[in-house]
Amino acid sequence: MKCRLLREESTLPCKEYPGEWRCRKCGASGSSGSKITHCPECKSLVGQRSARVPAGTIWTLDVVSLVRQGIAVPADEECERAVGMTPEQLTKAQHLQDRLRLGITPEDFKVFDDGVMRGYKPNGDWIPGPNYEEAAWQQRKQDSPLIIVEDE
Repeated sequence: MKCRLLREESTLPCKEYPGEWRCRKCGASGSSGSKITHCPECKSLVGQRSARVPAGTIWTLDVVSLVRQGIAVPADEECERAVGMTPEQLTKAQHLQDRLRLGITPEDFKVFDDGVMRGYKPNGDWIPGPNYEEAAWQQRKQDSPLIIVEDE
């Protein structure tokens, strides 16, 4: 049973590099027999090394769960049968996964779903989506103090 990853994923902790670390502050790195949390040089937090799995990789571990969560798509008929989801359900799961990955807050679910925004800038403002201009125009018409009379 196989699936294909839709995006780059990371594996934590990395089985290929056990005990390897890199300091987030000073950039020092090294290897230790056990997991460490602080850099021996500057005493700041360190990150454990993780492996990157590129998008499109055929995956064979925990396949059904990855597909149902919208992280991957079935790569063979056996996986399709085991997952038991329609194409519409798969698309919805992938959309919900995008919402989760981007950190969309519940009050912005509708505008994200409608394509008005596609995420957040670092300052918290929206990143405009494909339908942003139309939504802004509709809001301006609604908020306008002028009454617009259309010819019949």
